[in-house]
Amino acid sequence: MVQWIKPAVPRKYIVLACCMAVIGLLGVQSGATKVEHPLYEKQVLAAQIMMESLEVLQEARQQRGISIDREYDPNETGLIGGEFTIITTSVGSLEAKRTSTSPAFAALLVRLFQEAGLQAGDSAAIGASGSFPGLIIATLAACRALDLKPLLFYSVGSSMYGANIPEFTFIVMLEILREHNLLPYEILAVSLGSDNDRGEGMFFASAQETMFEIAAAGNAPLIFADNNAESIQQRQAMYLEYNDGRLPDICRC
Repeated sequence: MVQWIKPAVPRKYIVLACCMAVIGLLGVQSGATKVEHPLYEKQVLAAQIMMESLEVLQEARQQRGISIDREYDPNETGLIGGEFTIITTSVGSLEAKRTSTSPAFAALLVRLFQEAGLQAGDSAAIGASGSFPGLIIATLAACRALDLKPLLFYSVGSSMYGANIPEFTFIVMLEILREHNLLPYEILAVSLGSDNDRGEGMFFASAQETMFEIAAAGNAPLIFADNNAESIQQRQAMYLEYNDGRLPDICRC
């Protein structure tokens, strides 16, 4: 026969302690106050701008007859490109490209810009390739939410699954978003990207020619220097030119 050990503490005290614990927990929950981050409204605004941008681009891509592969882009953002196209520069992570399409990045960049000390009217130098169009949109959305001045330089080439569809590069995307008054910005200068920033070392022999055509369609000055050092110098000079002779307040690549 099992011998039960009589508890040292009377049962009524155990029940009383449990009741007090439950009452205390309910009291803490009911008395808790929700404190919003000072940038909450700006973060929400940036995320909304990016979300609306994705909706517009998704529709625009379909209207152009450029299908969205749901295997690559299950959320149908319209920002995921192909695996290998004529302007693909290198390998890329599909998971990373999908992650970068989240509007949460726009909210995050609002906070990072604030932590960097940026104020309304400050300039942000942005050097970007076509590899992560989602992050470019997130950056520009944050700039608009904070009333910053983006100085955007763009390279046509893209790694796998980025903006590597020749008919739907970020040059085209930004033009569409500008027409919808979501991101009213322009690309200040374009380069080809890839090796030496000259469209070299590509997978296809005719890639450089195609990249020249895409760059020309952007109606922005072309950076095609002899080497990377000269390319950087040209960018620095242009940043000063477009920013009233001052260096940008922050740089993002």
